[in-house]
Amino acid sequence: MMAAAHGWELREGPALRGLPEAPTRGIALDMADALGEEASLFHLINACAEAGLPLLMAGRAAPSRWGVALPDLRSRLAATAVAMTNEPSDALLDALFAKHLADRQLFLDPGLGARLRLHLPRSAAAMEEAVARLDRATLGTHARPTLRSALAALAPMLDDDDGFETAPPDHLRDHARLL
Repeated sequence: MMAAAHGWELREGPALRGLPEAPTRGIALDMADALGEEASLFHLINACAEAGLPLLMAGRAAPSRWGVALPDLRSRLAATAVAMTNEPSDALLDALFAKHLADRQLFLDPGLGARLRLHLPRSAAAMEEAVARLDRATLGTHARPTLRSALAALAPMLDDDDGFETAPPDHLRDHARLL
């Protein structure tokens, strides 16, 4: 999303092979720690530096821990500025979920929103998508989302192993006891 917002080109680490094309705009390199070829990343770093263009690399670990064999690439990665991101806190996710509900003037029964939020993916984007799905599911009904309608609307987002079955409606009575 950041790459698109800034007009940067999005590339993926596993696809890096050979000499990269000279960049004409910033580059966001996703899965940078799963390189196709180490030399390609080395040349890409140099090309971006020479052109004065930003290169954002995203990976699961700090670049200095990627275990690359090329000494020159290793030294460049060791000198890379690093920003670590952690999973959002429950308080932040609860606040985001509540904000999106309020923005759409959606009201959930006490406990239902909190219970649903616990079973959604832990990201800001998931909170926004969940509320949008709830809104679409109740659009025109002027009714609060119920457990049944919420489960139907959020089924694609809920993990099968998370305690909420999204199966046939007769099983919904079991879920109501969870609340």
